[in-house]
Amino acid sequence: MKTLLFSLLLVAGLEVLAQKDSTYSGGIDDVATSDSYLARSRQQKVAAFILLGSGLVLWHVGLDNFSLDGSGGDGMAMIFGTAAVAGSIPLFVQGFRNKRRAKLLMSNKPVPFTHKYSQSLPSLGVHIALGK
Repeated sequence: MKTLLFSLLLVAGLEVLAQKDSTYSGGIDDVATSDSYLARSRQQKVAAFILLGSGLVLWHVGLDNFSLDGSGGDGMAMIFGTAAVAGSIPLFVQGFRNKRRAKLLMSNKPVPFTHKYSQSLPSLGVHIALGK
């Protein structure tokens, strides 16, 4: 019972942590920068890996305690472990989407004016993956 309560608190805490973004307040005047999207992506991927790892551990503990003849546990740890693994999937997806958004935002790129002189100007960059 303690394991299940601990796992529920861990899952709830990770869901809240993954959605927290201290660099972007969401106001009308605030503009999301590529740094804020990268920070959000990093937080979501870390939370997803922690949730995936704890879900796999819970699933394995439930598998060890579960038996078909009824002498072991009732398999609740397996259910919570499976739910934690399934809950990590949206965090991975959002983390990769935020990383992709960060690549599409404005940044300062050096623009050559002559062969000796270049200046960093705001530019819009698009990343197109053309293979490996």
